[in-house]
Amino acid sequence: MINPNEATPIPRRIPFEFPEDIDPCWIPGDPEMSAMVNGASLGMPYLEPFLIRTIRESMEHVDDPKLRADMAAFNAQEGQHFRAHRRFNDLIKAKGYP
Repeated sequence: MINPNEATPIPRRIPFEFPEDIDPCWIPGDPEMSAMVNGASLGMPYLEPFLIRTIRESMEHVDDPKLRADMAAFNAQEGQHFRAHRRFNDLIKAKGYP
């Protein structure tokens, strides 16, 4: 359960870069897990903008300043996730991932 008294989350930048020469089977000895995570990542650049739009539209109906700040922080973090997933996906697709 979310504690409404907790501080508003602080959006963070993703603190790492993906190597240009990343192997799409990037989990040593576990190609199935690599494929599962890659598949999930491929869908995120479609989900995250939807979540951001939905939260942004919902904010128009929220009067609580703390909740609005939390929603804005969530959107900022989703924007970071979107950029990271897009970068990762571009790299694995460039390496031949279908």
